[in-house]
Amino acid sequence: MLNILSIDVVIGAVAGEVMAVRLLHVNPGFALWIILPLSVWIIYTTDHLIDGFRLKNSSHTVRHFFHYYYSKQTGILIILLSVVNIVLIALYLKRPVFYFGIYAGFITVVYLIIVYFSKNIKSFLLQKEFFVAVIYSAGIWGGPAALMSYKINTPLILLIAGFFFIVWAAVLILSVYEVNYDKLDKHNTFAVNFGVEKTVSLIYFLMAAAFIICSGEIVFITNSEIDIASKILMIMGLLLLIILNFPAQLRQNNVYRTLIELVFWLPGLFLFF
Repeated sequence: MLNILSIDVVIGAVAGEVMAVRLLHVNPGFALWIILPLSVWIIYTTDHLIDGFRLKNSSHTVRHFFHYYYSKQTGILIILLSVVNIVLIALYLKRPVFYFGIYAGFITVVYLIIVYFSKNIKSFLLQKEFFVAVIYSAGIWGGPAALMSYKINTPLILLIAGFFFIVWAAVLILSVYEVNYDKLDKHNTFAVNFGVEKTVSLIYFLMAAAFIICSGEIVFITNSEIDIASKILMIMGLLLLIILNFPAQLRQNNVYRTLIELVFWLPGLFLFF
């Protein structure tokens, strides 16, 4: 149920924000810790609700069928939480983060329009996985970066890039597992458009890039926090590769999806350092 309601995704986003705030040494204020999980839940749930309405009873995933069946209740909850979120953003969110949210929201809308009108084009970057990775990573790192006026040193930029590569790879792993469902439901994913083999190759390429970045940070950067973050990212990457390579065992009861989301709870370990 946590996965169906995207609660595990919300926890993962908050865990990622914990790491981002610690590494960038900023104080985003109490409001962000309410706004971020609300925003993530609203975005993910709205996406599932739209897919549920589009597919109706023909949906091939429990998640989309659930959101269609409980569409009225879910829609009301989205509206109520959106109102609460807007009030919190307007009254309490720090201005640099507020302005970043406006810019990010505008770019998101433009990108969605491009993707919508290009849905039959098999472009490398116009796939759902890339878009989700960009929005997820920007949502976690953008606010803290805005509080620093985007003055981030090279090691942190590289670490953020490594984080983004891992997020992208994780979403691609989901599309590999769900490629048959996505074909039936006509989702425009990388695995559907380019095939599982090419998708797996891209996953390994992204993981290799992330591991190279993290290894370099551990060897050449004398900063304990970056060292810890790099090791956490490498563990996340290793766990995701394990998940990728055991489809027969992890497809049962959609265990793979739960495990992938749990991997993104690991940055929350920064609470203990």
